[in-house]
Amino acid sequence: MAVLVVAEHDGKHLKPGTANAVTAAVKMGSDVTVLVAGHQCAAAAQVAARLSGVKKVLLCDAAQSFPATSIVTSPPILPAAVTVFATPGFSCFPS
Repeated sequence: MAVLVVAEHDGKHLKPGTANAVTAAVKMGSDVTVLVAGHQCAAAAQVAARLSGVKKVLLCDAAQSFPATSIVTSPPILPAAVTVFATPGFSCFPS
């Protein structure tokens, strides 16, 4: 089973819940993909890529969808996440 973890971050650093969700998914024996969505969040994606057990990181960096004042876990990430959820075999663990 593949698991998608939606990263919670501030653009540069991941919130602790993201690493916890990755750890839980790895313990289930899953292939773990992390979705990092926001604006100017490439640094957070690099941090996600270094988490133990992460097989793939998806970066959705778009200023028009994620203004600086938006909360990354708010509805603007839905279009990016829906694309991944449509892939057969994915489960989701929001962090």
